Amino acid sequence: MSNSEVEQEAKELYAEMSARLNELELQVYSKNFQHDKVLTALGKVFLDWDKQPYVWLLQQEVVGTIGIATRMSAVIVKLMLDLSYRFNLQELVMLTNHKRNILSVMEASGFGDSSFLHNLLLEKTKEYSGKGMLENQAMVRAIAVASISQIDTATLVELSIQDSEVAAILTLGLMTELMPSTLVGEASRRLLLEEYNPYGNLQPSERYRGLISNAWMVCSYSTSEKKHHIKRHLNDWYKRTHVARNLKIHPFGSIDMPGNTDGKAVMAVMAESFGSSHAMYRWYAPLVERLKAHYYVVLVALEMDVDDKSKAIFDHYIPVPKADEMGLQPVLDACTPDVVYFPSVGMRAWSISMANLRWAPLQVMSHGHPASSFSDCMDAAFMNIHTFGGSHVHWENQLILQSGVGDSIKPVDGVDIPELEAGTEDVLKIAVPCNVMKVNVSFMAALKSIEEQANRPIQFLFFPYEKGFHYIGTFRRLRSYFPNCTVAWRETYAGYLDQLKQCQMALSPFPFGNSSSSADCLALGLPFIAMIGAEPHSRTDYDILATFGLEDYCVATTVDDYVAGAVSWVNNPASLKAMRDMVRAASFLEHHHKDESAFADEFVLAMKWAHGHKDELRAERGVAYSAEDNWLNNLG
Repeated sequence: MSNSEVEQEAKELYAEMSARLNELELQVYSKNFQHDKVLTALGKVFLDWDKQPYVWLLQQEVVGTIGIATRMSAVIVKLMLDLSYRFNLQELVMLTNHKRNILSVMEASGFGDSSFLHNLLLEKTKEYSGKGMLENQAMVRAIAVASISQIDTATLVELSIQDSEVAAILTLGLMTELMPSTLVGEASRRLLLEEYNPYGNLQPSERYRGLISNAWMVCSYSTSEKKHHIKRHLNDWYKRTHVARNLKIHPFGSIDMPGNTDGKAVMAVMAESFGSSHAMYRWYAPLVERLKAHYYVVLVALEMDVDDKSKAIFDHYIPVPKADEMGLQPVLDACTPDVVYFPSVGMRAWSISMANLRWAPLQVMSHGHPASSFSDCMDAAFMNIHTFGGSHVHWENQLILQSGVGDSIKPVDGVDIPELEAGTEDVLKIAVPCNVMKVNVSFMAALKSIEEQANRPIQFLFFPYEKGFHYIGTFRRLRSYFPNCTVAWRETYAGYLDQLKQCQMALSPFPFGNSSSSADCLALGLPFIAMIGAEPHSRTDYDILATFGLEDYCVATTVDDYVAGAVSWVNNPASLKAMRDMVRAASFLEHHHKDESAFADEFVLAMKWAHGHKDELRAERGVAYSAEDNWLNNLG
């Protein structure tokens, strides 16, 4: 499209959005407006404008977008400051489900963020000082619109001694923030994760599904050592929901699969995201293709998370009900598998729910979403010699493969890997290719230290995978720390590689590291520095680098070493060139396009061994099983 065509389309979209906002403003500014209807209409706007073409326009930091965000924020302010109305539980849940949208809109607006509204509501709490904390509507709303980086310590501590359904909802809302950008925010999140459990008050109701599953996943990105322990409490909610829904498990093996003419053992694969262009498909399709030689492999997934190509590598497909993600009885009625395999657990509510059901005699997981499930229905987790950091960091039994995983990822069909650009002497571009959830204060402090010690201009290029108003908020926060940084929009895979190729080096986040992004860097020949920790998600970069003999050059064990390593590349062009040459010489692409994988082959052996030792694996938790002593001991 030409510039004039783009401008005309933008004008038309702004006019359409303005008319939509006019309707919302007429509601909220009318006498005796209906709070529930305004809240519902606002939620509908958020959902509608999270799609194209609106989302493209709403990530442009221009006058029109800021104006739209400011008008939306004014509606939110009016809604929240009218304390004559008391939100019921359902409305408070609706408000909390949209909390991240609310905070992002206000951050993208002329108001700057929600802190002024939070402070106004805190002032109004004094008018209701005789009431308990959660009987005070001003306090409830003050917490409801606060980011975890804004909330003051006194309010947080008072919240953490409450024991009610409202307290649980507000706490889950505070944990929706994906990038706490202050030390206070990090400390507050740690307190809520480690010390507080109001979740037994939550009814086993569908309305809590989104809040619970979001907290279950996002906790993995915290810097807290005990961050996963909250899953024990959230898993209890899923189990209570199973009872409330009266889910029935059929006897193992009681349902025949008509297509299983060879009488193979049946394996159900719980695929949270498995479209053929998705990273999960790229990593786990080779495993599924090899498992089919030994199992009748059944795909279980939401229709929106798969496509014809990904379905084709399975023997059978069972859809998860779209209208009711927690209504899993049709899935349970369609199959009684011998093995249930979760490539990941945590990205979808239905998958977390299934991870808390005993559907098969053996239930195992991998680390597509890389952390322990803390479910007593999960028997074991696959890892390897590189991602195993000690049995103390994982609750399930661990099956430790001898093979590295670094060359197991499939290339994306139809996308050619571009040539890495040489760069210029004017500025050194450094890629930071990671989702916004992996960015934390400690990581940003390390980047700042690298920037300060650089003897030449550097520019960070962040890839937070954000869109719409969320992009603007993330952009502004990152720019407040790194004024000359570039923040990439969410792109196609080809578009992402075209931006990544412009960089001269990359830096992986910590403590939650990279996997697909690390493989992409090696495919381009782009060297990167990572830091190793104990948990699997802190060792994925190391795993990929070690497969190609690059770990001694690219992996740090402390933050100081991480910074020093990056600075040595930045300040010594010859050293950086040598690293680029070394990474290129590792010939990742030659492995990337081969249909060979020692890891995938060994994975099948380990799966078969686990199936044969299911009673042993179900008997206890936390045991590490090595390849040499088990599935490789009879390998001829």
